[in-house]
Amino acid sequence: MSAREEAPGRTPGEAAGETLHERLVRLAAGRAAAGEVRGSAAAVPVNVPMIRRWADALGDANPVYTDARAAAASVHGGTVAPPAMIQVWTMPGGRGRAPREAGPVDDVLRTLDGGGYTGVVATDCEQTYHRYVRPGELLVPATRLAGLTGPKRTALGEGYFVTWNVTWYSRGPGGTAAADPDARGGAAGGGAPGGAAAAGAGAGRDGTPGGGASGEDAARDGTAGPVSGAGEPVAEMLFRVLKFRPREGKTPPGERKPHPRGPAAGQEAASSWESVAADERGARREAGAHGAGPRDGRHARPGRAGAEGAEMRTLTEGEVEVGSVLPGLVLELTPGLVVSTALATMDLTPVHHDPAAARAQGAKDVFLNILTTMGLVERYVTDWAGPEALVRGIKVRLGVPAYAGDTLAFSGGVAGCEDGVFTVEVRGRVGLGDHAVGTVRLALPS
Repeated sequence: MSAREEAPGRTPGEAAGETLHERLVRLAAGRAAAGEVRGSAAAVPVNVPMIRRWADALGDANPVYTDARAAAASVHGGTVAPPAMIQVWTMPGGRGRAPREAGPVDDVLRTLDGGGYTGVVATDCEQTYHRYVRPGELLVPATRLAGLTGPKRTALGEGYFVTWNVTWYSRGPGGTAAADPDARGGAAGGGAPGGAAAAGAGAGRDGTPGGGASGEDAARDGTAGPVSGAGEPVAEMLFRVLKFRPREGKTPPGERKPHPRGPAAGQEAASSWESVAADERGARREAGAHGAGPRDGRHARPGRAGAEGAEMRTLTEGEVEVGSVLPGLVLELTPGLVVSTALATMDLTPVHHDPAAARAQGAKDVFLNILTTMGLVERYVTDWAGPEALVRGIKVRLGVPAYAGDTLAFSGGVAGCEDGVFTVEVRGRVGLGDHAVGTVRLALPS
């Protein structure tokens, strides 16, 4: 069925004889015109057990996330959540959670599924953090459909690129609006609301939520509509996926075709996924991130990672300069790591934990989800910079999949500095080629 043929079922207001493509364009235009639409509040407030699970699964030893004493002595004045966890708090999760209402993107994705575009790969994620959030805060997402591009012929099959924006609002401890933060870097400060004093009001000595009701029941109203009184905006995200029609009989990326004279698996798969990346770059309006690598051989001294309770020093502005090269980081992508990180990021999509489901979509095996990749990019940079480095934003473009059984090697370098905020270029490579290329923006103590 081509993009000009109708998919099963009809959407409200569908015109007689409307083609799938026409239906998608009409639907996307209507959802985009609705603007920012509030979703349900998170099922639970930001909390230490989920932070610990995330940090353990990703191997992030930053003490400001899990060590209450170290966090209290830090610039944050108390325990904070990793910035790259922002999307985790409002993920739908699995059974046992109240069903969420349809958002402005869901109808478009369902229509694509009904039209046979059942495959999905994330291609871009760009997050900006206005400040760090801490245990006890209740987050409310608001989503806006930003664009639909297609149909495009990609190496994975014909597909559509769907782009949306999410803003997270904090209702603060107890479901109330949170105040803003620490001074480093001005309005985009990364500290806790009100510093150490506020931390004590909304959290216990160990960083767990404290002080009465969480506000969960009052805030989880599930109301759809333009955001009004949702709280303080704490983070924003641009997210893009490719919805495609899986090709029958397509060799999964990373596996050899049976023909003995065929191209090597790595060459074939890398070419296929790089073609998708090229198609995706053509669909984007903004410029893509460039890769990072050694420049002039100068290495900035890394922060010292260690077990909980160990001190980790933070680099200062004077110790880092444009051209500094980060030490490499190599991770073995065991099946346990792939599955545990998917669970820790509340992503229950089968392709990240079920090999049969992954192969049905044309993959070789289970592979890392984009929330994990974002977290590992953050971990790589903060392992080097130290626990009091304030992450302002992460931008990642995905390339080839990072399969279980492969090795993920990170490299990076400092590409620029503006108004006290450093830009670090990061590249993560697997056997098939570049898995992730992007940038991390962060501020360091003076």
